[in-house]
Amino acid sequence: MLESRESVVPSTVWIGIDDDSLFDSIQSSDAKIVQLPSNKPWAYEMKITDPDGNTLWLGAEPRAE
Repeated sequence: MLESRESVVPSTVWIGIDDDSLFDSIQSSDAKIVQLPSNKPWAYEMKITDPDGNTLWLGAEPRAE
């Protein structure tokens, strides 16, 4: 959902991805990492922020333990 606001308020967006290969690229970049990749029951996920302070919450299928 996109919405227009007069004042900027950082937000969070969940982005489902097909696999977690993107996580290695992110970790070797200058991205600001909020949460390193971690396995949860619902997803293998990672959180980064963009220059505006928005959190991009990336998630792939959980890894088998």
